[in-house]
Amino acid sequence: MAIVKCRECRENVSDQASSCPHCGIDYPSSKSVTVTFCRELQFAGVALKLNVAVDGVGVGQLWGGRSFSIQLPTGVHSVQVWNSIASCNLNIRIENDRLINIAFANSFVAMVPQIKVW
Repeated sequence: MAIVKCRECRENVSDQASSCPHCGIDYPSSKSVTVTFCRELQFAGVALKLNVAVDGVGVGQLWGGRSFSIQLPTGVHSVQVWNSIASCNLNIRIENDRLINIAFANSFVAMVPQIKVW
């Protein structure tokens, strides 16, 4: 076990800590990973733009085979995907710099983007 600086508040914290005792952020010693959201052409309605938000912040739009990437730190992140017809909510969990789990709160299959972590 080593003492490192929290990636959020820069206070000392164990590299094994699941949350920072100072600021409360999940997995304070971890780095961020690149998460790519893709919209495949195989679904009906791919011309409709999908809005994507992560942790309540709009991060991009998907349609017709397009994709975009963002950096996310380790932890659990809430993802919302919506358009004028339907919406989908899911949680993604990133641990040890890799995607661990995708949990769907509700889903309309054509709304679910493909998610990759690099």
